Amino acid sequence: MIETNGENILWNNFKEGKPNSFRPLFEYFYPSLCEYAFQIIGDKMDAEDVVLDLFIFIWKNSDRINIGKSIRSYLFISVKNRSLNHLRGVKPEVLDETFDVPVFDPALADVDIRDLSMIITAALETVSERARSIWKMKRDDGKTNAQIAKELDISEKTVEADVTRIRKLLHIVVKRNFIFTLFF
Repeated sequence: MIETNGENILWNNFKEGKPNSFRPLFEYFYPSLCEYAFQIIGDKMDAEDVVLDLFIFIWKNSDRINIGKSIRSYLFISVKNRSLNHLRGVKPEVLDETFDVPVFDPALADVDIRDLSMIITAALETVSERARSIWKMKRDDGKTNAQIAKELDISEKTVEADVTRIRKLLHIVVKRNFIFTLFF
């Protein structure tokens, strides 16, 4: 395990725009942040969503983020707050908004965000129209399962099942695409 000083070096390298600096930061903290979010939320996929949303926020706003003494403290406090907000039903940042962010880290320059957006859109086309509608209401409109169920006159379990199925599909599609870009 890297000591706090080494962790802060990972952050400083990324913030300074050094090549290949985001991936080590992400890979070092992602597993422990997911575990921490899972302890709060109790759902693995929701925990991963919270952590991924945090890293997307960091990617977009690194120039405006001021870390006090420790990147570790900042990340864990951020995950705690985002996890609690998730449990309260506060709408998270919408992932689709990140597709307009220009790539500035040479380590990820090969990742074409627009292609990823098209891959996600294509994956969503493989599910039923109702499931797509539920996904849009959940992610884009920030509605709860109960609100969606009432609006569509279906059970909350049906909403939950469709959301879970789409999350699994998107996790597979995004992970497969991300792994491909890491090695090729």
